[in-house]
Amino acid sequence: MASFARLKRDRTQRQATSSIVTTKSKPHESVGNVDLESAKELVSVNSPTGTDTSLDQSPQLSSTLGLDNLEAFLPSDLNIKSRECQGRGIWTNNRKRAGQILLAESQHAACLSTRFLPSHCSACFLESEAKPLKRCASCKLLYYCDSRKDCQRRDWSVHKRECPALQKWAATAPETTSDKESEESRTIIPSDAIRLLGRSLWTKQKQGLESAWTKAMNAMQSHRASLSAEQSSSELHTHMAHALVRYLGAESIKDLAVYGIGSIPALVDLVSQLTTNAFAVTDPALMPIGVSISPTIALFNHSCEPNAVLVFSRSQHRARKEEPAVEVVAIRDIAADEEVLISYIDSTLPREQRQEALNVTYYFTCDCSLCSKPRQEGTYVDPREENLLTRCVRCGAVVKDTDSVLDAVRIGQEALEKATRLQFSDPKKSMQLTTNLIPILTSAGLLPSSHPLLALSRLHTTLLITNYQSPFESDTIEINSPQIQELPQDDLSGKTRMDDAQEHLDEAISFRTSNSGASSLQSLENCSV
Repeated sequence: MASFARLKRDRTQRQATSSIVTTKSKPHESVGNVDLESAKELVSVNSPTGTDTSLDQSPQLSSTLGLDNLEAFLPSDLNIKSRECQGRGIWTNNRKRAGQILLAESQHAACLSTRFLPSHCSACFLESEAKPLKRCASCKLLYYCDSRKDCQRRDWSVHKRECPALQKWAATAPETTSDKESEESRTIIPSDAIRLLGRSLWTKQKQGLESAWTKAMNAMQSHRASLSAEQSSSELHTHMAHALVRYLGAESIKDLAVYGIGSIPALVDLVSQLTTNAFAVTDPALMPIGVSISPTIALFNHSCEPNAVLVFSRSQHRARKEEPAVEVVAIRDIAADEEVLISYIDSTLPREQRQEALNVTYYFTCDCSLCSKPRQEGTYVDPREENLLTRCVRCGAVVKDTDSVLDAVRIGQEALEKATRLQFSDPKKSMQLTTNLIPILTSAGLLPSSHPLLALSRLHTTLLITNYQSPFESDTIEINSPQIQELPQDDLSGKTRMDDAQEHLDEAISFRTSNSGASSLQSLENCSV
């Protein structure tokens, strides 16, 4: 208790410092008001000046930093090892069977995607069911369960800093000319990545800069040195850093010291750590509903043919305060002293698209067993690309491509890209595209396990599930007009709401079943969570 007065005094001083608005900062300290061109120069790793703003002057995070802290979060039957070509990874000490849970842990930091804020609890990420969610009275953006106010009370340590930041962001957001509510909400709410960064920094401030939690977060890998290879990535990191500074309300680099950020390179390191190590939070139907970050999960290396998968199971035996919790589940038997591998991307994509996605986001070229198998010149054919290849009836070697199938694949790929873009903004149009294209590709002879037919089928299944409206969910009782009620029952040719719902549900189950069969042909077993 003797230190309570000192803590209170320090908090008062911090509040007084954060309330000061500097009208003009020194050039080398300006962060919040830096223009875009200046920010690009700060983020450039090829700066020839050799000054303190050059990112090359700041050492990268050590690959061994916080290793002991990371091992503290692992169960005793898993351990961390390093390989010269792939760096750190997680290995098993004994044999694991398919379906066995290797690791289960709560996230270090997580936030819901914008479109799911009104329908899911921002603390436990559970969807509203019978009882309505309770909205924060101040920011009017985040919702919580009505479970003895446990979720709101637990999240308050972070949201008490997040709440005024959200209000300030909305107050300074540019006016939108769109009449669509969804587009307007995206303007007044920061992106998922910015909100996740804010939550992680506020938690770091609460835990302490020397805590095991902070050291574990700092131990995550940063690819800042690789930014110069891709200009678009450098610009993305610049915009994210600029938006984060605005979200935190910082006026100079000194204002970021409370979060352990003492320089521009350290700020870019933080952004790079997020883009490299964050992963999607999904619901039980595998629909992405948010984004999270965990130093332990970040240790698992990638393979396009993994032996484990990330699952958000929402176990009934798990306390609500531990959600959202992720489980690493073995999808095949894993031998003792074997590395546990997960998939960072959609493993059902063709090899070229997988390699591109990994290079752009994670800055490496995959050489897993699936990517390194003999290609078209041999007898091995990737199930995703089997439609594109004709093989010799004697030796099975690839001979040539089929033009008609190539045309169907091209049209299907264009439709897939458009339907994916419209998945959230116009789901009805997206479902119309998938509904029309799937029969066309099937009639052209494409196999269910091939790309893009498999991807279209999976997207169609997701749209059917997420847009399914149960006839029992609405509180409104539908009743026909008196004129229709007087007609004989046989004359009522229109479908009832129950018929529509049943047809919708049957179609979703049918596509879900066919997708599972197609995926099993590739031995991927839903590895693209």
